[in-house]
Amino acid sequence: MAQLDGCTNEDCPAALLAGLDMYMAPDRWRGLSTNTQAQVKSGIIPEARLDDAVRRILRAKLHYGLFDEKRPSERALSGRTDLLGSADHRSVARQAVGESLVLLKNENGILPIRPDANVLVAGNGADSISKQAGGWTLTWQGGGMENDMFPNGNSILDGIAAVEDAVT
Repeated sequence: MAQLDGCTNEDCPAALLAGLDMYMAPDRWRGLSTNTQAQVKSGIIPEARLDDAVRRILRAKLHYGLFDEKRPSERALSGRTDLLGSADHRSVARQAVGESLVLLKNENGILPIRPDANVLVAGNGADSISKQAGGWTLTWQGGGMENDMFPNGNSILDGIAAVEDAVT
């Protein structure tokens, strides 16, 4: 929110007025809540707009059954980090990737890449499972974690190196 002109991470009525339904502010929620309530009371944010946002959030949560389950910390497999990266998890991940792939146009027969081709793997996310996993994995924004914090995980660079090792 602080990226918007006139906003901070604790004060941004413009976002709600523009159609945002849920602020994501895990470390600034108290200030944001106080300011939003004051803005509704003062009329800066119409009460009907806030009601609309809450209604849509609750409708989505009801639709997905989020009120029907135990809290995540109370569920059977809670805390079982030893299961992360298991064969079952990897199978689901492969299925998700397969169903969400972006197909590339194979101009001039460049695909598949020759096993002896030199491939440049660039960018600060190439060897960062944290960046690949994204927000809400281990931290709020999903960055800044070392690869060893992801048991059995592989970065893009790891994957390319494994293919290279298998070919040579």
